[in-house]
Amino acid sequence: DGVRVVGRFLHSFKDTDTYTVAANGTFCSKYTHLRKGAEVCQSVYQIGPNVYHWVKPDGSTYDETVVPGNPEGL
Repeated sequence: DGVRVVGRFLHSFKDTDTYTVAANGTFCSKYTHLRKGAEVCQSVYQIGPNVYHWVKPDGSTYDETVVPGNPEGL
């Protein structure tokens, strides 16, 4: 089953996300507004405390730092 979360992107808007793990182990997310609701699956690797390395379907990558808790009061 997917899990729904609310996130803030670039401090400009809020969106609701449903995510699952596909049979091949990729992380799949589907937002209400972002990407016009299309589901996208990506590989993700933890590379440090609260730091994750993502590999998009096109092979491009990015790193993300996750801040525990609810620092912006979402």
